[in-house]
Amino acid sequence: MGLRPAHPFLRRVPHSRGLRRLRRLTRRDPVQLLKQLPEQEQRARLLELLRADLQSNEEIADETWQMPSLTADGRTADLPGFNFQTRVCDLQILQGVSGEAMENLTKTCRLLFPLDGSSWMPCTADPRCLAERLAQEVFEFHAKGFAFDPKRSGAEWWVQIRDSGHSEEGIQFHWDTDEVAVERHGVNVHPHLSTVTYLTECGAPTLILQCRNSLRPSETAQVYGSLAGGTLSWPKLWKHLAFDGQLLHGTVPKALAKRLGDLPHRFTFSAFQAMPRWSPVSCHAGRFRTRFGRRRLLHEISCRLPHRSGDTTAGTLQLHWASKDAMLGPVEKGRKREMVSAGGGEKKGCLKGEIH
Repeated sequence: MGLRPAHPFLRRVPHSRGLRRLRRLTRRDPVQLLKQLPEQEQRARLLELLRADLQSNEEIADETWQMPSLTADGRTADLPGFNFQTRVCDLQILQGVSGEAMENLTKTCRLLFPLDGSSWMPCTADPRCLAERLAQEVFEFHAKGFAFDPKRSGAEWWVQIRDSGHSEEGIQFHWDTDEVAVERHGVNVHPHLSTVTYLTECGAPTLILQCRNSLRPSETAQVYGSLAGGTLSWPKLWKHLAFDGQLLHGTVPKALAKRLGDLPHRFTFSAFQAMPRWSPVSCHAGRFRTRFGRRRLLHEISCRLPHRSGDTTAGTLQLHWASKDAMLGPVEKGRKREMVSAGGGEKKGCLKGEIH
């Protein structure tokens, strides 16, 4: 299971409909409210929320949203000195979290995940639960020392829950984009920073590729070609991974990547930790291939990944490829080799992948 508080410096986006309904009932932590009810009533309340969310065709429009002006490199703000480096960080909120707080956070994630939506934590708001505290901590940690408009800044966050080895364990490769900007204006607007915070030590590793998106979805072919490098990150409890919001990323399903090895059990992370380097010439490698797209499988990634984590104890590797060892391109027409389905992690599109 992964909690992803993300996207500092983006517009305000609505909470998922089910979560807003729950909050109208109380200003307290929704998990605490449900725990006070009899078990049957808890189930009835959750089913009511989910049924209303699934049956409603209402689209929540943000009437105040306007297309932001972008810098020359496609960013929503010019922040000299901002750290876009892929790195593992140490968040203070993660120190000394009690078992009960962790249990409540897990329940909150399980409640939110079926609602299929994201939540917005304004940087000026008071958090009402540990999940919102974590989202706010992420924003404050990465935005510290930089000037921004507090009325329009914060963290958009959502949760992902995946059963290890399940057919839908994989999260489709994608670029984080503002869907309203894409649909209304045909422009890719990205967060300044994207993050992944792991809440367990099992599941698929995250793969971040050094491949920035094009300005417009119709121009994706402009970024086709060789991939010079990336980062492969195995889950570890409370591990917080941050990277440039313009980078292509997804997961390598464990069912497909079982030869990549497991995360070592003992390791402590410090802020901005340097990561070990890896290249196909330094150890044995397997070929990973996957297709992705917003609505159709239009793009294909092919790269070599390590069979195991080697001697490193970090659980996070910097990958470096020679020319044509890693490629991004269009889906090959007529390619008959069957690809193993790995499920879809996004609301749009789907994912297929293989490793050999």
